[in-house]
Amino acid sequence: GEISLERRHIQYYRESELDELRVHLLKVIGISCQEQRELSERLLDYYKHNGDALLKVMTALEFGVLDEEVRSPVKAGLFSCILFSAGALPSVLPFIFLEPIEGLITAAIATTVALFAVGAIKTWATRGDWKSAAIENLVIAGVGGGFAYFVGVCFDMILHSESSLG
Repeated sequence: GEISLERRHIQYYRESELDELRVHLLKVIGISCQEQRELSERLLDYYKHNGDALLKVMTALEFGVLDEEVRSPVKAGLFSCILFSAGALPSVLPFIFLEPIEGLITAAIATTVALFAVGAIKTWATRGDWKSAAIENLVIAGVGGGFAYFVGVCFDMILHSESSLG
């Protein structure tokens, strides 16, 4: 998804991509346009005339992705399963050890803290602002939870209206 978008940017907006490389990304790898003008200009000239190389450097610098990386779908699936299971623990564990009301309060607090932490931690991969990512994660989970609650209430109403008819 992101790489194909970057490919389109290079195809249709090459000068903008080169400006981004010149202004921001060369600094990331320690090449200041002011201090190392000759090297900077040589690199930019190379990337200007080599679209494949420009795509590789842009995706590596923007997304931390290299085509040559070999990733195992089995490992990714197992890692995802472990993370989802661990993510469910804060909302489930309190009910095992506490009374229902105390469990609900503890689960709500633990889940909020966990969602906030996950949102903040994901900025290591996305390179975004940790505060906005953490709040975004909380909002998305809150909307999802509210929607799930609404569906549950509707489902309960349907079940009870059918059982009273029969």
